[in-house]
Amino acid sequence: MKTLLLLIGIIIVTRIIPNKKIACAILFSYLWILFAYSYGNADYYNYEYQYSLYANPGYFEFRNIGFKYLCKISNCIGLTYQQFLMIEATVILGITFFVILRLSPYPWEVTFLYIIYSFFIDTVQVRNCLSRSIVIFGLYIYIHYKKNIKGYLGMGSCIILGSLIHVSSFGYLIFLLLPLLERKYVKIWISGIVIFGFILYKNFFGIASLVTTSSNINEYLSKNVSIFYILFVIFYIFWNYYIIYLCNKKIKRIENVNESFLILIDVVLKVSTLLLIFVPLACVASDFLRIFRLSTFMTYIVVSNLHNTCKKRTLIYSKKIVNNWILLCRTSLLLIAIISNYIFITSPYMNTVVIPLFENNLLLH
Repeated sequence: MKTLLLLIGIIIVTRIIPNKKIACAILFSYLWILFAYSYGNADYYNYEYQYSLYANPGYFEFRNIGFKYLCKISNCIGLTYQQFLMIEATVILGITFFVILRLSPYPWEVTFLYIIYSFFIDTVQVRNCLSRSIVIFGLYIYIHYKKNIKGYLGMGSCIILGSLIHVSSFGYLIFLLLPLLERKYVKIWISGIVIFGFILYKNFFGIASLVTTSSNINEYLSKNVSIFYILFVIFYIFWNYYIIYLCNKKIKRIENVNESFLILIDVVLKVSTLLLIFVPLACVASDFLRIFRLSTFMTYIVVSNLHNTCKKRTLIYSKKIVNNWILLCRTSLLLIAIISNYIFITSPYMNTVVIPLFENNLLLH
């Protein structure tokens, strides 16, 4: 695959470019080409059909209404679905690139991890990715305004907007509880919900039938999951959470840490804590795992800040211990990204996601 070899070559070249912002921009430019000009993957023709369906003035469905109106507007100005996909790719990668540059001193490192997991699947699950990107931008606003009311309202607005594009983002409304996580009883409630969710695991399909239709159950909950998959999902979620928890604990023992980083790690830890509520759902159906890609991406950003944060600070620990701790976090995150790519993307979707991404491109072929 020439396209894959070109991506590997660009990754290697940009790694040695001194200016990492320029290197990151080059890398994202190529990712945009892969994304915007892709076709023929698992969801492409379904999205293309929906795009033409939403052009019908008489068609209306409330679910994902924001995305439907985006399609209608795009149809009205005469854009094809491929051109609409280019706009989506620009918004998604533009937000991702912007947030990385603003929150990470090592943007290349974060971009590299994002390519490993979850860029491949994002080029297929476009609507979900667009929705999640808007929510990520909302979190950036909340962090940028130092968790004040302006940041809170901005985050809430982005979550609502994202929810109108993909219904799964309604789950992110729990982020509105972020200010309450200072109170210990909230964490106890979250732990109780997770445990209760696992207790109800075997009866989940029956409970779901009480609140949704059988078609939705068949669409999202009918996929069989193995014991191995469930165990890895639990490991993947809790290990990412543990990395953030460990970072937060260690950073508190370092003097004169930048306030912006303290806010970043505090918000990401609370976000990761709230998302633990969805662990039982992710074990029931693989589609629910996508909600954790947000916290994984934010974890990449936090870990990329560690070296800069600890380099010129007064440390309670010895320098060797701190360096070993940072190396452990970065290495484990890389290994999790590689394994997650294999288990969640490459192994189940090689022929419908990975191969089409590198073989079906209108510009490169």
